[in-house]
Amino acid sequence: MPSAHHGPARSIPAVIAVDGRSGAGKTSLAVELAAALRTHRSVALVHLEDVYPGWDGLAAGIERCAAGILAPLRRGEAATWRAWDWAAGLDGEERVTEPADVVVLEGVGAGAARLRGLCDAVVWVEAEAAERKRRALERDGETYAPHWDRWAAQEDVWLADDDVRAAAAVVVGGAGGTPDRPEGSTGQVLAALAELPALRDLLAPERTERESAGVVVRRFTARPDAERLFARLFGDAEHAVWLDASDAEVTPTGAEVTPSDAEVTPTDAEVTPPDAEVTPSGADVTPHARQARPRSRFSIMADDGGLLGRRMAHERGTTEVVFGPATPTPVTATFPSPFFRWLDTAWGHSTAPAVPGLDCEFALGWLGYLGYELKRECGGSDVDAGLPDAQLLFAARAVVLDHANGEAWVLALESPDAAAWIDAASAAIDACTDGVTSAPHEVTSAPHGVTSTPHQVTSAPHGVTSTPHGVTSAPHGVTSAPHQVTSAPHEVTSTPHQVTSTPHQVTSTPHQVTSTPHQVTSAPHGVTSTPHGVTSAPHGAPVFAARDSAAAYMAKVSAAQAEIAEGNTYEVCLTTTLEATLSGRGGTPGDRTAVVPLETYCALRRRSPAPFAAFARFGGLSIASTSPERFLALAADGALRAEPIKGTRRRRPGASAEEDAGVVRELAANPKDRAENLMIVDLLRNDLSHHAVPGSVGVSRLFAVESYATVHQLVSTIDARLRPGASRAEAVAAAFPPGSMTGAPKISTMQILDRLEAGPRGVYSGAIGYFSRTGAADLSVVIRTLVMERTGAGAAHEGATRLTLGVGGAVVADSDPADEYEEIRTKAFAVLDTLGSVFPAS
Repeated sequence: MPSAHHGPARSIPAVIAVDGRSGAGKTSLAVELAAALRTHRSVALVHLEDVYPGWDGLAAGIERCAAGILAPLRRGEAATWRAWDWAAGLDGEERVTEPADVVVLEGVGAGAARLRGLCDAVVWVEAEAAERKRRALERDGETYAPHWDRWAAQEDVWLADDDVRAAAAVVVGGAGGTPDRPEGSTGQVLAALAELPALRDLLAPERTERESAGVVVRRFTARPDAERLFARLFGDAEHAVWLDASDAEVTPTGAEVTPSDAEVTPTDAEVTPPDAEVTPSGADVTPHARQARPRSRFSIMADDGGLLGRRMAHERGTTEVVFGPATPTPVTATFPSPFFRWLDTAWGHSTAPAVPGLDCEFALGWLGYLGYELKRECGGSDVDAGLPDAQLLFAARAVVLDHANGEAWVLALESPDAAAWIDAASAAIDACTDGVTSAPHEVTSAPHGVTSTPHQVTSAPHGVTSTPHGVTSAPHGVTSAPHQVTSAPHEVTSTPHQVTSTPHQVTSTPHQVTSTPHQVTSAPHGVTSTPHGVTSAPHGAPVFAARDSAAAYMAKVSAAQAEIAEGNTYEVCLTTTLEATLSGRGGTPGDRTAVVPLETYCALRRRSPAPFAAFARFGGLSIASTSPERFLALAADGALRAEPIKGTRRRRPGASAEEDAGVVRELAANPKDRAENLMIVDLLRNDLSHHAVPGSVGVSRLFAVESYATVHQLVSTIDARLRPGASRAEAVAAAFPPGSMTGAPKISTMQILDRLEAGPRGVYSGAIGYFSRTGAADLSVVIRTLVMERTGAGAAHEGATRLTLGVGGAVVADSDPADEYEEIRTKAFAVLDTLGSVFPAS
């Protein structure tokens, strides 16, 4: 009966159907669900078992329920109906069900097609056949035993024509069912229902309670080996993300260093911040110490494990969110929704506090990728990527490495399993740290403050204070263990770009440097390096094929220039794809017919350290990125920053310092590269302006050269401030896809690219990063990225593996097609060489 202490009921109740085959556990779930819902509203619970007219009455019971119970309730009227008397075999007492705020309908057939149109949501409970029969007979004993087969046959006939599981908005359990429904699944079901657009407003109190959990924090003074730590904590996780600014190697102060990742701003740059210190061209720079670069301070490692973990996937308008994906009974919600609309509800209004003492704005939240084909929601056309357009995991637990301070932070949302995981993560940090770690400090970050947990705390964190919200540095970065680096990269320290309360006033201190060139040793499998790539690939290395031959790609460059001449665009970021398929059943070390995704990524991060490197694994899809480019950072206080790259030169292995510096000077002054860069800067200024405070958009850095292990890049920085009340998710959507990967103007150029390019881009050209519970986000552009996809339907290491590598460049009116083709070879070199592969012959 409905509860009477929550005020007047809604005139039209929300109807939730709980369905499943006999013995699946529907009744206990429905009872628990109704009790939980009554906390904030009135609820009526109807059991179909009271409606079926006998042991052969499944179909008739569904019809009686539709006409006599749900139809009047959906009109806002009381339903008067007769319950079936099972002992007498005929209709029994009259019952009245009032239109409460929520009606929970439970029983076999509750989600049948005849009833679905009268329901707001259908929950399907999955369970194994043998377990279902055991439960049913245990519950109803000898009463049910003689009729089990008779009733099961009716279920078979009904489900043969009506796939309720596929139609259900929420599914409890996996495809094969689960042996039991452990405690806590009712909470997961309630969370899944609150995710559905039809019930989101009604269940807002439950959503608020779920998002208000505090964060338990343990902090160490330690520099664990990042590769070993990720492998130990998340190496076996089916879904995990590592945001890894892998150029953040830190050397003790006073140690000799080799300059690396140098940032250069030419003295004739069109925009120079008024307080910037520009070192004259050709001057020598000797850094005092090798420190984590400003965008390379933090690493984030996480999975979707634990009771509060979640995972989402979006594909062509359908969103799927899994609650407790690593628990025995995962609960999956599936519903139609644009991705960015879902993002707005799941993250766009987050206001959780930052972790005191941790300058990184990540305080747990969503991590993963947004694929290029999400452009369909941003003015682009609908193209099937052949894989999910976006996949994110909700990290209810994570490790953050602060490379500047030499600290490891273990974070977990308050839950029954948080303490055990924090202890396990702490032990992993100890095991992966050479030397002695400090005694851990632990606090609990409650929704409205911080309270200590005395039973494990030795003292309050030294100097832990709340830091002002804002992007003072990129939110992720990681240390490459020195013994794992195959060649010495170059690095100089540079003053971090501080985003103040008015982002357009960002100050920067760029440097003009002459750096010793990066010396590339032999490739991992004995590949010989040449100025234009590798001469040959060893036996067993992946053999790539190009989507476009050299002639075809250069013809597309010319076609893009024709579009420019017609006035349809003024810059086209043309791309192509390299692809290899490995047919082995591999995934084991030494198997040259397959790749091991994490091992492959570790080789790439050692070869090409980058501030926005990342590894992500979503089941059979693995992403190994060595991106140097930020797409968009959004601070909790609304500071926005984009840092597009346009202009690339390869660093020749074995080049002298003078030769390398000459390449830098040529790139910095090259009019074509500066024009490409400036066009994208203008585009991003426009993208950010849609949701920015008027007058806050500014360019704090223009035409700076950043040097990485294998390339020099021309980079600019655009800052803005989000307008108060503006949607954070819409601000991200307004800038997506990254302008440096489309060209300008964006929408018309994307249409041109759809005609020129012979297939989807997928993950490539999209974004990877995080959306924090604080409302902050930091995303990189997916470039220099190898995507590994298992194509077989078997177990984790069975079937073929498809490797794809996207490469491209900006085409402008004065582009030379041959030079553009050479540029994509340059951009592919580091990834291919690490694999022991070569660029495909034309």
